[in-house]
Amino acid sequence: MINDNSLMCTVVLGPRKCGTTTLYSLLSQIPGLAIPGPTKEVHLFDNGPISLCEFRELGRYNLTSRTSAFIDVATHYFSKPELWQNILETSEVNQVALIVRDPIERFISHCLHQMRTKNEWTLDVDTIAKRYPEVVSDSLYSERLPYIREAFGEENVVLINFEDLKSAPRDVAVRVCASVGVEVQKDQLIVVPGPQNQGLKPEFPSLYKLLRTSGNSLRSVLGGKFTEIIKKGFVNYWPVAELDSSRTTLERQLRNHQLGERLIEEREYTIRLLDA
Repeated sequence: MINDNSLMCTVVLGPRKCGTTTLYSLLSQIPGLAIPGPTKEVHLFDNGPISLCEFRELGRYNLTSRTSAFIDVATHYFSKPELWQNILETSEVNQVALIVRDPIERFISHCLHQMRTKNEWTLDVDTIAKRYPEVVSDSLYSERLPYIREAFGEENVVLINFEDLKSAPRDVAVRVCASVGVEVQKDQLIVVPGPQNQGLKPEFPSLYKLLRTSGNSLRSVLGGKFTEIIKKGFVNYWPVAELDSSRTTLERQLRNHQLGERLIEEREYTIRLLDA
């Protein structure tokens, strides 16, 4: 990494369920700030370091002589240390950022995300941890952060408090931009109301899953375009229920689980980290 490059580049390492969608939506509003697009998860560094030429192709806004910064916001880099070397070997990258959230809240939110994605609402903590190990590893700040600081240099690691992003998202976006030398007026940024990428539990989940997975059969009868319209309508207008009961069940399981004790230790670590 170099610190005197005319192109400032920051990589937000995640983790998942820490507000990266909110941060990405705010940064995408800033003219002249190059970010990957058209979606957040383009996995820039999965296959190796990135050249300046590739930055030009991948930036949401074309890099010009007036573009001074590039920010990549992703969720999976935190849980994949094997990709850190690719980021380190990209000379334009001069810092990384990490969003720190209460490990227990992050874990439960990630569990609910997996249950929602797979439409399996009876999954327990043991099953989730076994099937999706990243749900656990993404909450282990004490394991990952010291190595990140050592690899990139402590002075090149920016910590973002999830609670700040939740309560004052525009202020956080302004701070991230300032770290790469981009001035932003926060009043110009539009915040989408409510939590993003949250989702809800569908009513009648078995029927919902059947309809979501019946695409091939419907296509053979109705055709692809009409099938997508029908499926989108089901997804958008299907009745939903609150997640409170599922959340309560997970919290109860954690209280009687060894993983719960570990996450309490991680919570204490993050409190000390943010207070430092």
